[in-house]
Amino acid sequence: MNEKLVQRIYNGILRPEFKIVIIYLSLGCVWILVSDHFLRVLVKERAEEDAMQTFKGLVYVGTTSIHLYFLIKRFYKKQRDQVIELQAQNKKLRGIAWIQSHMMRAPLARMMGSIHLLQDNSNPAGGEHDILYQAVLNSANELDALIRSITEKAESESAMLNKRRS
Repeated sequence: MNEKLVQRIYNGILRPEFKIVIIYLSLGCVWILVSDHFLRVLVKERAEEDAMQTFKGLVYVGTTSIHLYFLIKRFYKKQRDQVIELQAQNKKLRGIAWIQSHMMRAPLARMMGSIHLLQDNSNPAGGEHDILYQAVLNSANELDALIRSITEKAESESAMLNKRRS
């Protein structure tokens, strides 16, 4: 059998909705087969059997409701835990965005300002200095654009996480 197909089947079987259906199906089949057998052995009159069938049905509905309650409760607990995890990740992303937009950009802005001052006060005959200053300025601008890009991506991820949470 194809390895990918086996993996897809295995992953499908492990999905929570599939597990709930299998549990419900298994319990239902076992309940019907076992209880019908005991009912035929214990009850001989038709009227009494009908009443017992109704009671048996009510017991089945009650027990499956309890099972469904606990399965759904477990599902929503996992979901709440995931939301808490996403909120923590979102907080981290906002912290990263703040560091990148404030702490990393401040020294860069000072460097860019200093370069501009040096350019304004440089010796016009010193062409090599102008080329060097321009290269540093270009690198600083490139770094600035990169930091802005990273910050925008972090803020975008944060916004996406907030939308998913809503």
